[in-house]
Amino acid sequence: YISLPKDDRLRQWYISLLKKAKTEGIVTHITNLWDEHFKVDKAATLVPYFEGDYWPGEAENVLKQIEDEAAGRGEPKAKKDKKASAVSPTPPAAALTKTKSERGGLRSDGGIDDENGQDCLVARMGKILQPMKESFIVAYLYPRDFVREMSERPRPSEKPAGAPSPAAAPTAAP
Repeated sequence: YISLPKDDRLRQWYISLLKKAKTEGIVTHITNLWDEHFKVDKAATLVPYFEGDYWPGEAENVLKQIEDEAAGRGEPKAKKDKKASAVSPTPPAAALTKTKSERGGLRSDGGIDDENGQDCLVARMGKILQPMKESFIVAYLYPRDFVREMSERPRPSEKPAGAPSPAAAPTAAP
């Protein structure tokens, strides 16, 4: 049977592979998804994803939670009034004493503004991904044409084909 490596060991293998690719001029720099897209407030549409990635599935779950929260807050007033009068004639005291920042509210784009003005999905996904950010590796690659051109050039440690060796180089006569 085949033994699968633990997450830390696999991550270290990927990092070492990418560092080698960086020294060979294939990778420009290495970072992680959280630092690139969730550390600062960016649009969720700018975050790259591929079929089977972890974060898009988790984002769908978070969006469902956001929609459920918005639906709970955004019911038509008539329905809310009927429900409130049927259950309790007065609102609970806790609801009256909350400050504006504790209550949250709907943003103009429909997101719930309970994340200090950030895009709700990005803020919540950032909180989920931050503890495991090292697992979401992002590597920036040089364009393929650049890598191909650079691979055809001689390296500084190699001598170009047909170049004289240093011992055979002509010396100046005294």
